[in-house]
Amino acid sequence: MKKHYLCLLITMLLIASNFVEGQEKKFITGFVRDSLGAAIQGASISTMSSKAIALTDENSFFKIQTARGEMLTVKAVGYASFSIKIGNEKELTIILAATYGVLEDVVVTTSMGIKKQAKSLGYAVSTINAKEITESGSPNFAAALYGKAAGVKVVNAHGGASSAVSIQIRGVSSIGLNTQPLYIVDGVPIRLYNDLMGNYSNNSNNNGYWSNQRIQSNGILDINPEDIDNITILKGASASALYGSEATNGVVVITTKKGKKDKALGIEFNLLGSMEMLASSPDYQNEYGPGYDAQTNVQNGIATHEGWSIADSFHHPSWGSYAQFGPKFDGSLVRYWDGTTRKYLPQINNYRDFFTTGYGATTNIAISNATDNMNYRLSYTHVDYSGIVPGGNLYKNNFNFNGTLTLNNKISVDLISTYNNNFTHNRTYLMSQLLSSYGGYFSRADDMNTFFSRYKTTDGYKYVSRNNNAYDQDQKLVYNFRAMNLMDYLWTQLRNSYDETQNRFMNSATLNIGLTHNLKLRGRIGNDITELGVIEKDYNSQPAGTGYSGGYNVTNNTFNIFYGDGLVFYQPKISKQWGLHLTGGFTARKEVYNYLNAGTTNGLMQENFFSFSNSAGNLSGRSYRQEQMDVAGFGIADFNYKDLFFIEGTERYESTSTLPVKNNSYWYPSFNASFILSDAVDLLPKNRSIIN
Repeated sequence: MKKHYLCLLITMLLIASNFVEGQEKKFITGFVRDSLGAAIQGASISTMSSKAIALTDENSFFKIQTARGEMLTVKAVGYASFSIKIGNEKELTIILAATYGVLEDVVVTTSMGIKKQAKSLGYAVSTINAKEITESGSPNFAAALYGKAAGVKVVNAHGGASSAVSIQIRGVSSIGLNTQPLYIVDGVPIRLYNDLMGNYSNNSNNNGYWSNQRIQSNGILDINPEDIDNITILKGASASALYGSEATNGVVVITTKKGKKDKALGIEFNLLGSMEMLASSPDYQNEYGPGYDAQTNVQNGIATHEGWSIADSFHHPSWGSYAQFGPKFDGSLVRYWDGTTRKYLPQINNYRDFFTTGYGATTNIAISNATDNMNYRLSYTHVDYSGIVPGGNLYKNNFNFNGTLTLNNKISVDLISTYNNNFTHNRTYLMSQLLSSYGGYFSRADDMNTFFSRYKTTDGYKYVSRNNNAYDQDQKLVYNFRAMNLMDYLWTQLRNSYDETQNRFMNSATLNIGLTHNLKLRGRIGNDITELGVIEKDYNSQPAGTGYSGGYNVTNNTFNIFYGDGLVFYQPKISKQWGLHLTGGFTARKEVYNYLNAGTTNGLMQENFFSFSNSAGNLSGRSYRQEQMDVAGFGIADFNYKDLFFIEGTERYESTSTLPVKNNSYWYPSFNASFILSDAVDLLPKNRSIIN
């Protein structure tokens, strides 16, 4: 009996060891290339069991954690997906085969909301559906576009859901100016920047290296991914010519979801949770601490030949050094810059310890229905987000209504309304200036927990530097140290308050009239109204008795877009072989931006009482207004022969209020053609060859 039990035990242990071996995680690296060996950037590599996702860089390189026996799936736009079962490989080179889609029944939304067959287009477009947008779990739709459209570059700042996303469609089209595309939501242009000049949030950084380091947002972050039905990206100049000068960098056309006819009321509920962690960190050496080379130390009287400080009788390196050529880590007891005694050892993970674990939670509920005469969809989405950089968070509420009412067989009305409410606390700072300047270098011996515990005193004032003899002397730092930027950043993000509250309304109403079977009219009006308020509270950095400090600042921004267009569609019958579509119309858009700012100066008289009446100096104030008006007329002529050969010509005549009156109008012509060779071959007689 004992032998049977022993055999059974050994068998179970062998099975368990094989299971553990099979599930042991490891990193796989590799490259994704096409059949010609060219690199494929933005390809997604995913595993089924762990849900891990990686993307290839510009050299087609990827790195992903997986386990032996897992299925690895590789996908890229324009290529067939590929799956492989992981064995003992450590590096893979994956070749993807190009795909050529059938365009016969594919319909895309082009300029001015006009729907056309994909095969008739003589320019490049990319279409992304709702599933591709939401399945990635990205906090905004722009970040979800990464790797979804060929030739589209997406740059997402590290601030996460609250930070602007930069999209480039045609590469760099301007030096130092705006390179962002025009965004159209349900036919209405929307706000991207927070002023008419694009100065507030151009791309993802906004105000330079040494000025305001907060990463601002831009208007596309307010578009709820859960409400998007599809996105069409118009890439070529001909594709976006009808939108004029605003579409110099391409156009992103967004169509939101409508109600669908079903047996009963449709109810959708989606809950998405995510966690964020620092993906990678610099590869630091962990052998030497802060200090300069021996020659610099001795010649300048900074330290001994080995790097130990000679400033006082205590044993410690030169904490104020920006270089890392100091004493070799030996585990001896040293005096730290906060006055404590600790072992002189490397803090291997101190870079990672500065960052936190971020989280995101998105809750969406939608109801929809449709009948023969109407359809509607009403949705609500709540977003709760905190990133990996300490001190900031975001709360967002989004309401959307999309409905269509068919009055009779010739007249219908589309009504779309979106309300967005955002609250952002302490926007993330740029890490480049914070950690890479001379005031941001921390040593390999620095303990991040000390930064977090000493950035303020127990009385709530700013840390007391070595040369400060004004207050809280029992908490004075005993030595100057290099990474003062980190202490200042923590004071700004964890003590001070920078709060943004945004309310945004986007509405449109479209009237469709069918006069005859080949003559139709469409009229649309819309607006995009944004009110953005910012309240800054700088707490007193020292007691009022030692000098005024702190501040209170209030900013109010309003940005209004009023839009209207009218179109006439005419499709005369020429012959069975030739087709003709004529479109004519006009557009008008007015943008108005108002800025108002007021704040205290010279500090606050009463500690931490945030009121204009508490200003130690005269109040500061600034206000200005910007306004722009654009009016344009346009026409489109589409010819086709047997649905094989397509020719399109467009013309736009535009006037803008930002140019001198005598020179404020200009033309935008375009021409494109398309020929479907595969369909032409199918029409040839079976007994004839293409080549005689």
